[in-house]
Amino acid sequence: EEDKIIHGTTSRGERHGQSKLTAMDVLKIRELEGTISRRQIGELFGVGSRAIDKIIWGQKWSWL
Repeated sequence: EEDKIIHGTTSRGERHGQSKLTAMDVLKIRELEGTISRRQIGELFGVGSRAIDKIIWGQKWSWL
């Protein structure tokens, strides 16, 4: 897996076929955290509040 990351052939993040978010979306989500509810953030980006929680907690998209 580390070789895939080094060579840029991993399918994580927006390169994953089922990803609904881009790297820019994730950075904006982190900026919005604390200004509006996580449910509202999820609605803005078309994902659930659990997805927002995992981004904020660093469980998803942690490399950004």
